[in-house]
Amino acid sequence: MHHELCYVAIGDSLTVGVGAPMNRGFASRYHRLLEQSLDKHIHFINAGVSGATSQDVLELITLDSSMQEELKEADIITITVGGNDLLRAAEVYFTDQEIKHMINALKNFKHNMREIITTIKELKNDELDDCMIHMTNLYNPKPQMLDAQFVVNRFNNMIQRFNKGNIRVANAYQAYIGYEEQYLFSDQVHPNSKGYEVLADSFHHLGYEPLKRKM
Repeated sequence: MHHELCYVAIGDSLTVGVGAPMNRGFASRYHRLLEQSLDKHIHFINAGVSGATSQDVLELITLDSSMQEELKEADIITITVGGNDLLRAAEVYFTDQEIKHMINALKNFKHNMREIITTIKELKNDELDDCMIHMTNLYNPKPQMLDAQFVVNRFNNMIQRFNKGNIRVANAYQAYIGYEEQYLFSDQVHPNSKGYEVLADSFHHLGYEPLKRKM
C-alpha cells in the first residue's frame, strides 16, 4: 500500500502566507482544497521562507538533507518564487534606470529555476509520473507602472516555459488583473486573505490527475 499522500510547499513569503491571518495563506488553503478534492488526509509541510529568492530556494533543497528527504517522499510540491528576485533588481533599477539589473536578475532566475526543477527530478529519480509539481507565475502589484508591467511579463514568459507534463503553472497574473486593490494586503505587495484564496484556487484549477491515478 502506498504511503499517505504528502504535500510539500517551498518558496517565499507567498508560501509562508505573509499578509493573511495564520493558516489563511495560500499553502494552507491549498492543503485544505487537496484534502477535500481527494477525500483523504494529506501530510503537509510548509517550508516557505519570507524574503527567499530563487537562489535561496535552490540552496534550501540542495543543502538541507531533511528537506531533500521530504521532497523525495512528496506527492505534491508547490513552488512560489521569483517575486523577490524581481523586487531586489527593481530597487537597484529605480536608482539608476539601468536595465542591466533586470536582465541579470532574469538570467539568474532562469538558471536557478532550471536547477530547482533538475534537483527535484534527481531527488525523485526522474520519476514524476505520480507527482505533481505546481508553481505560479507572478501577479503585478503595480499595474500602473509600465516598467513593472514589462518586467513581470518577462519573468512570467520564463516561468511558463516550465509548464510541461506534471509540472504546471498557475496563472496568478491573470487572476489578479483589475482586482489588485481587493486582493493585496496594506503593504501593496503581498496578497491579503482574499488574494490568497484566489491564488489557492488558481492552483486548484490545475487539477489532480497524477494523484487520482494512485488512488
